[in-house]
Amino acid sequence: MWIRKLVLISMVLALLHGCVNLNANPAEQLLGKWQVDIAGVELIVEYTQTTVQVGDSAPVPYALTGNQLTFTNGGSQKRVIMFSSKREMTQTDPLTQTERIYTRL
Repeated sequence: MWIRKLVLISMVLALLHGCVNLNANPAEQLLGKWQVDIAGVELIVEYTQTTVQVGDSAPVPYALTGNQLTFTNGGSQKRVIMFSSKREMTQTDPLTQTERIYTRL
């Protein structure tokens, strides 16, 4: 009987731990290097606290409000970001509804 309770408690704790990790701060989850396929071309994208760099191009400043990412390079492109796991991020263009899936390196 006590083994069942121990197993049940362990399962609940494991589920809660997974939920806590997925609901982490998007600003923290965004940082680092990501890989994305755009039109058959694999690109490496690196996010720092204030900029994003695609491949060897010059870094571009961005702002993150909640899960809305705004690039501020002479205009303002917006993306909605969502993390399905620690290794996977989806960016959606709110105008075209185009989704891109990024994998953490």
